[in-house]
Amino acid sequence: MPVPVLVLVLVREDGPVRHATAVRRLRLIAERAQQVCALWDEGTGLAAVHAFGEVVEPPGERASVEVVQVLLTVHAAADEVPWCARPPQFAGLPYVLELEKAPVDWYFWPAAIPVGNHVVTGPVLIWDRTAGIRTDALDALAAGRAEPLRQPRPGPAQRR
Repeated sequence: MPVPVLVLVLVREDGPVRHATAVRRLRLIAERAQQVCALWDEGTGLAAVHAFGEVVEPPGERASVEVVQVLLTVHAAADEVPWCARPPQFAGLPYVLELEKAPVDWYFWPAAIPVGNHVVTGPVLIWDRTAGIRTDALDALAAGRAEPLRQPRPGPAQRR
């Protein structure tokens, strides 16, 4: 007897957004991160937020961004935060950061591992618990000049 298979298809109802709108969305995410970081003790919870993907590329001829992509770096062991997982201890984080209000794709990343993999290349730090909101990075993203702020891709020994 055949075993039923459940197939989930993610359908994005939102269309592309203007680059300026995408950067404004990143500002709001950084502001929310600053507000909610007090929910956790130091060394736990949210550690940083990085932007990556189309939004960190200079807009050039492209006037819109299909989706805003962010990486939520959290204080958790690497085996608790595998790539593309939604760790249950951080289930409410997308809600408090209001990530579901716009076309935003988010991924979790363990703070102990350098940021970057086959999908996340050249991310830009927009908030961290120590320095707060990185207005320099957000301003550079808005101006299409974030290249100097992009983090280098980790070497093979550092990748997960």
